Amino acid sequence: MLNGDVEEFSREVTLAAFCGGVFRGVAVAAGCFRKVAKCVNQCAELIRQRTCNATISALEVISGVLPISSYSEKLLEMKGEALLMLGRYEEVIQLCEQTLVFVEKNVATTAYVPVASSNFYE
Repeated sequence: MLNGDVEEFSREVTLAAFCGGVFRGVAVAAGCFRKVAKCVNQCAELIRQRTCNATISALEVISGVLPISSYSEKLLEMKGEALLMLGRYEEVIQLCEQTLVFVEKNVATTAYVPVASSNFYE
C-alpha cells in the first residue's frame, strides 16, 4: 500500500469506530458519519431557535441518532442544553450521571504510562 492509502484506510476505520459499530465497509461508515453530522447541524439550528417546539424536535432528532454515536460529546451536550431549556432538570441530572459513569470507566481502563527518565526535572 502507498502511504496515502494507509492514511485513507486509517480515516475510514476511525469513522467506523466513531459510528459505534463493527467496520462493515467504507460506505456504511461514511453514511453513518454523514447522518450524525447532518443531525448535529440540524439540532444546533433547532436549539438556536429557542422555542419549545424546536427544542422538542431537537431532542427527537438527538434520540434518533444517539444509538449510532452514543458517546458523541456534541450530541450529549446538545441533549443536556435542550433538556435544560425545557426545564427537565431530573433528566439533566440523569444524563450527567450516565456521562460520569462512562467517563469513570474510560479513565479506569486507560493505562498509566510513567515517565521513562528519572531525571525528568533535572
